[in-house]
Amino acid sequence: MTEKQIQMVIDLAKQRLANPPTKEEAIRTFQEMGWVDEYGKFRPQYKNLELALALNLGEGRY
Repeated sequence: MTEKQIQMVIDLAKQRLANPPTKEEAIRTFQEMGWVDEYGKFRPQYKNLELALALNLGEGRY
């Protein structure tokens, strides 16, 4: 990840902690960041994030 992407994740995390997103909002944000495709599936290079979310949030809650 680039420095810009890292800062984007940090800023997003701070915002989301204050105002948790709906599932649809989260998917749309991940699409805008290029992490997931138009079907809401993680792109191959971001599969580790999918696993981390599943472990931290419970399967299917993101």
